Amino acid sequence: MSHHHDDRLRFELRQAADAYVPDRATIARRTATRRAAAARRDRLRPAAAALAVVAVAIGGVVAVQLSDGSTPPPPVAGAPPPPASRSAGPASTRPARTRPATSKPTTEPPAERAPADDPTTPAAPQLVQVSGTVDKASVANWTQNTVTVKADEPTWVQVTVRVERTRDASRAGWFTTVPNSDLTFTAKDTPDALLYTYTLKEGARLRPGTYVFAAQFSHGTGRDPDGDTFTVDARSGGADATSRGDFIGN
Repeated sequence: MSHHHDDRLRFELRQAADAYVPDRATIARRTATRRAAAARRDRLRPAAAALAVVAVAIGGVVAVQLSDGSTPPPPVAGAPPPPASRSAGPASTRPARTRPATSKPTTEPPAERAPADDPTTPAAPQLVQVSGTVDKASVANWTQNTVTVKADEPTWVQVTVRVERTRDASRAGWFTTVPNSDLTFTAKDTPDALLYTYTLKEGARLRPGTYVFAAQFSHGTGRDPDGDTFTVDARSGGADATSRGDFIGN
């Protein structure tokens, strides 16, 4: 009875197998899906291996930094804290102070120069008061150019009168109210001028007062005094000053 039942079962299975028509489209889809999943796993394996290599490299860099004495990273959870240094004091609980960032211009603007007539600009020292005049005794062919110097304190001076060489101009004399014993006078003729120089000797000083330095010369009639000038160099109290002027309009 059992043997007959087995034969019958095998016969039915054979008939079912002969009658089965496989669904080839479904089988193909399943096969393609399995192959795609296997390909993705194969691609992920090299990436995971590369990440592992990077992690090992980072660990090596951290280890090198620690060996150079730099600040170690915070301890990993679960790891024992690093031993405290014997020479280090207690850690401060105050937050670190940071200075606010400040920006400075890369270039500084150039300083503005005060105009020449700005009252805030310190003027050069004026040790003496000077003026130039054409003496009233001058005539058509003879002239006296006079320099007046006023000193308020003992002062050394040197006065130079320059007379422009015009037609028939020549020196005719000189004088000063400064004592001759305190003074050295020199005269010099150049191609374009007659020079009269009055120099106080070393150690000599003008006492407070007013002094005259005169240059006399003859010339042709109708002479124009525009080219005549004077220079006064003064020294007092360790300061030096130079004044210049002419003989026009005085």
